[in-house]
Amino acid sequence: MGEYATIIHDFSPKENHPQVDFLQKKPNGMKKTSAEQKSYDWEDENSQAGGAVESGNSINSGFSLEPFPRMCYDKRGSVNNMEQFSRTISLVGQSAFDRVHQARVAVFGIGGVGGYVCEALVRSGIAEIDLFDRDDVSISNLNRQIIALHSTIGQDKVDAMAARLKDINPHVRVNCRKMFYLPTNADEIDLSVYDFVVDAVDTIAAKLELARRCEQGGIRFISAMGAGNKLDPSCLRIADITKTSVCPLARAIRVSCKKKGIRHMTVAYSLEPMHPPVQPIAEESGRRKDIPGSTAFVPGAMGLLIASHVVRTLMAGDEPARPEG
Repeated sequence: MGEYATIIHDFSPKENHPQVDFLQKKPNGMKKTSAEQKSYDWEDENSQAGGAVESGNSINSGFSLEPFPRMCYDKRGSVNNMEQFSRTISLVGQSAFDRVHQARVAVFGIGGVGGYVCEALVRSGIAEIDLFDRDDVSISNLNRQIIALHSTIGQDKVDAMAARLKDINPHVRVNCRKMFYLPTNADEIDLSVYDFVVDAVDTIAAKLELARRCEQGGIRFISAMGAGNKLDPSCLRIADITKTSVCPLARAIRVSCKKKGIRHMTVAYSLEPMHPPVQPIAEESGRRKDIPGSTAFVPGAMGLLIASHVVRTLMAGDEPARPEG
């Protein structure tokens, strides 16, 4: 995280506040905690949880600077006394679960696909996740996005997602970045800190930039192709971009990968032909907009499929193909 530290809201179970982590400048006088904790925690020897910490131009009051109780981890960084993951551990074993728990994942795009990715990753034991999106929840998101409720309309998507993830696992570390990732600002993000990068954005330029940088850096990566204008989640597949068919977005990405020298790119896509909207969405001016129709189940199923790929890859300890030379 470099010069950034994650500031954690300290809420008791009786309070109804959302629990959200925000990236802030590292407060002066703070130091890293013991390596026994798998985190980017910072502790202030002169402050108590719930007190105020002044840093530069900001004052963070009512925050706890120790979000991970020490008793939840043993000396190897494994989770202890966390019954909520017992069914997963029973199925895959402690060592496989620990590999997932010790990973840090970035999800770009917290929408119909990305929201379900985040949900499944945290329910599977991921202990640190970074959320990238600058959009807010709108009423048109209610038909498919897991964070979209009437109570969350108008909220920043990363904040709504972070609050939900904290409610699932109060010990998860959520780093919110309110930004749209593009080639013009890509240098602001160090992708090398992530064990897996998930692309669920709509912009082709962003997808290609993430794919290019992850391939160059040997970072595990998966990208979501089109989930709009689809009705059948059973047609979803995961493959290298060179093996895809039917999906128009995958076709465009495949052509661009050749031009940019991107040799491999793992994607989730659908073999289902697109269904043209029966009733296209119109702007206020009355002109038709090229906005795909959507359902509650195809974007969500794609998100769960991607999360399954991420978790199973982390459990197996598989490494991505490293670039030659």
